[in-house]
Amino acid sequence: MLVLLAAIPVFAPAVRAQRAHVTLYTNREGLPQGQVFDVRQGPLGYLWMATYGGLTRYDGETFRAWTVRDGLVSNAVRSVAPTAGHVWVATERGLCVLKGDEVGCPHTDLRMFGVTRLTADAGGWAWAASPTGVARVAPSGA
Repeated sequence: MLVLLAAIPVFAPAVRAQRAHVTLYTNREGLPQGQVFDVRQGPLGYLWMATYGGLTRYDGETFRAWTVRDGLVSNAVRSVAPTAGHVWVATERGLCVLKGDEVGCPHTDLRMFGVTRLTADAGGWAWAASPTGVARVAPSGA
């Protein structure tokens, strides 16, 4: 029995490490700003990114950005939470919402709250985390 156990490594196939395929996306590939703080995939498959250059969506080929020119209260986006109907956006100056191509920022009162991370539940509510607690924001505010 001991001889059989000792012979197992001899008959085992050689295992080689495989190289991982990595693609780095920077502003050369169209990413509007290189500092990315959060990445989430939405229900339609888009990747949503929180950057210092605003909210960014990647469709697999091109990047599209929303900034203060589009209605965000700040280009410094800390976190993003996509839902089926809208995308919650945490900026350094408050919580905004993207519906289609329209940006609204009804939650600038959360600025003092210091939102650092967002998630959305199945009902579309935003859960905003901060160093002082968690805020739950209704989808009607979207």
